[in-house]
Amino acid sequence: MGLLGDIQKLINEHGSSSILRDRLSLIKDQLAALQEERAELARQVAALQAENRQLRTEIEELTVTQEFVECRGGLFKRKRSGGFQRTVYCPSCQAPMGSLQNMLQYNCRRCHIALDFTGANLDSVLAELEEENS
Repeated sequence: MGLLGDIQKLINEHGSSSILRDRLSLIKDQLAALQEERAELARQVAALQAENRQLRTEIEELTVTQEFVECRGGLFKRKRSGGFQRTVYCPSCQAPMGSLQNMLQYNCRRCHIALDFTGANLDSVLAELEEENS
């Protein structure tokens, strides 16, 4: 059985190497497909991250827009209980503005923007604002 055993062993080894070669080729093809899929997913992730940043910026801008209401050049914050705060905010930097002794125009210390009304007119401006937003 020595010669037949050697022939059988040769056939088995040769067949096994052919099967292994086919399997290795299949694995290489699958690896190439997975690498291409990974690259495509990385491109999609990068695009989605950029879109996410843009949408977050837009949400921030909308939040600021909804937080303030413009009237006669100044910005006013809504109260949760309704109505508006008595503080006037700068339309450029959203910092609080002041009216010296309620006699001078509201002025922003940062931007040097002046509004067309004074602290003495604040009640009438708030009434106008309430009327516009009711």
